[in-house]
Amino acid sequence: MSKGDLVETDCPTDVVDRLLWRNAQRILHRHVVRLDGTCHWCGRRSPCAPRELAERADAVSRLPWHEAWAARNEITRMLPVITADLSAPGSGPARGRNQRAFL
Repeated sequence: MSKGDLVETDCPTDVVDRLLWRNAQRILHRHVVRLDGTCHWCGRRSPCAPRELAERADAVSRLPWHEAWAARNEITRMLPVITADLSAPGSGPARGRNQRAFL
């Protein structure tokens, strides 16, 4: 288990959906905006799509269940599954077993 997996213990009291919030925090910590306006993780112009999705997930994780259940389901389907086995920041996105690098 990595330090990032222990984020749940630091979860703010206004968060309703802890899993969604934790996944959003992991993505927000990866996709930090550099001074030149690009994303640290993927190199795209910031805010990149993953960062925008994570910002939305962070906001939705704080809404009451009865107000935002549809948005939570939609966002949860789009977020990647977070595992403890992550590559080092700055080395680019980790490739899964079904993803190939084309050089």
